[in-house]
Amino acid sequence: MQRRVFTACFRGFYGLPQPVFSKIVSSAFFLSHDIRRDVELNIVFFEEGVAARFIGSRLRHIHVDEASLRGVYRKLRLAVERGGGSPHWGVYVTPLRKLSRMHGYVPSTKGVEVREVRCGTTCLFTLGCPWGGVEVKVSVKPRPIDAYIALVNILLDRIEEGLPPLPP
Repeated sequence: MQRRVFTACFRGFYGLPQPVFSKIVSSAFFLSHDIRRDVELNIVFFEEGVAARFIGSRLRHIHVDEASLRGVYRKLRLAVERGGGSPHWGVYVTPLRKLSRMHGYVPSTKGVEVREVRCGTTCLFTLGCPWGGVEVKVSVKPRPIDAYIALVNILLDRIEEGLPPLPP
């Protein structure tokens, strides 16, 4: 099983409203019965100069309901304002300079087919970041960040199971 790393970039913390945050976290980590342990989500806040790292294998006491994620969002806001810390189990806020700006894949409406994605043990996807990467087609029309994350997870799950990436 390959590790998936999603990096989503925002101008500042207040450019990421709580409902959008909840959708992004849900799309990255939640399965019908568990949390994806092989996923890491980085959310970059340029104005504050920090990145929040959510590590699936270390996440605890996080649930798909909006009230639970509202509490995580509130604690994340405080950690971002302080410039660092660990506001929740498996969530770490660090200075932006510590985030690796590896070039990976950019989910898009054009580019290479998802079955052509070659990742090895780690697959990196960037969304809304100024450093680009290879565009990979996962949708026929533009989608919000959370939808791109969900589509990438679904398509790569199907490929790992030996199924075609898109249903016939």
